[in-house]
Amino acid sequence: MFSRVTLCTIAGALLLSGCQGDPSTTAPPASPDTSSSAASVDPTESPAAAGQGQVLRSRGFSVTVPAGWNQVDLTTDTSEVVQVSWGVKDNPLGELVMDLQKELKAKGAVWALDPASASGSFAVHLSAACDSGGLTGSDLESLRRKAQAKTGAQVEDTAVGGKPALKITSSGTRSHDQVTYKQVDVRVPVSDDEFCYVSLEGPPESLTPAVVDPIAASFTLE
Repeated sequence: MFSRVTLCTIAGALLLSGCQGDPSTTAPPASPDTSSSAASVDPTESPAAAGQGQVLRSRGFSVTVPAGWNQVDLTTDTSEVVQVSWGVKDNPLGELVMDLQKELKAKGAVWALDPASASGSFAVHLSAACDSGGLTGSDLESLRRKAQAKTGAQVEDTAVGGKPALKITSSGTRSHDQVTYKQVDVRVPVSDDEFCYVSLEGPPESLTPAVVDPIAASFTLE
C-alpha cells in the first residue's frame, strides 16, 4: 500500500487536475436513489430553514447546500451518478482515488450531490474537508503557487470566516472518460500545516455563479 507521502502527492495532483479523483459523466438525468446512500442525509447534520438548504458540519467548518441536494458517502456509495461524478468509474486511478477519499473521511470530509443537475451520470457535486498541504505547504502563498501551476486556472483572493483565502476556478476534459467539467475551489489556511476547502465540480453549463456563489459564501470555519 502506498505511503502517506505518496498519497499526499497523489492528492495534490488529483485536486489540481479537476477531478477530486482525476477529482468528477448516457442515461436520463439521475434522480435520488432511495436504495443507496446517495439519497441519505446524516441525521447529525443540521438542516437550515425549510427550502433554504441543509448545513453540513464537520471538524472545523460548515457549508450549506441547497435543499434538493443529497449528502453522500463517497467511500461506500456505488450508485452510477456518484461513481461517475467523482471520477471513480472506469478510471485507472480509481483505486487510488478511493484510498485518498477514505483518508479524508477519517479527517471529517463531507460530500454532497445535486441529482437534478446530472448530464448523463455526471452531476454537480461538492467535496469539503480539512487536510494537510504536505511537502508543498498549507500557507496562503503555497496554496496560491500550487493553484497557479495548473494551466488556465483563475486564482482570486477572497476570505472565509475573516481569514484570507483563495477562490480557484478551472475547467477542462477528464482524460479517463472525456467528460468536460468546471471546478471551483475555495481554500483557506487554518494553521501552518492545515487548510480547509470546499470544492464544487460539474457540467460547465450547470455550475453557474447562481449555484456556486451561495454555497461558497456559506463556507465558514467553526
